[in-house]
Amino acid sequence: MHSDYVHCHPVHLMLAEAIAQSCQDGFRWFDFNPSGGLKGVEHFKRGFGATPLPFFSYRRLGPMGKAFRVRRYIKEAVLHSCPV
Repeated sequence: MHSDYVHCHPVHLMLAEAIAQSCQDGFRWFDFNPSGGLKGVEHFKRGFGATPLPFFSYRRLGPMGKAFRVRRYIKEAVLHSCPV
């Protein structure tokens, strides 16, 4: 987005068009993705009539994913607590 046109709020138009197209394509939901607890982002989404819905996800980790998870646990929980 060019800084000269920020005042025109092009993101609003882009999202409104994406939502309209999604409706025309038969979708029932439009996912704005998480707001990360940011109040300004939540306010922006409410301006489109968005309402938060609970979402629970599950993903199956392969061997590499499990290895990275163990590495992260060791780094954060074990090494972080060492007085070294």
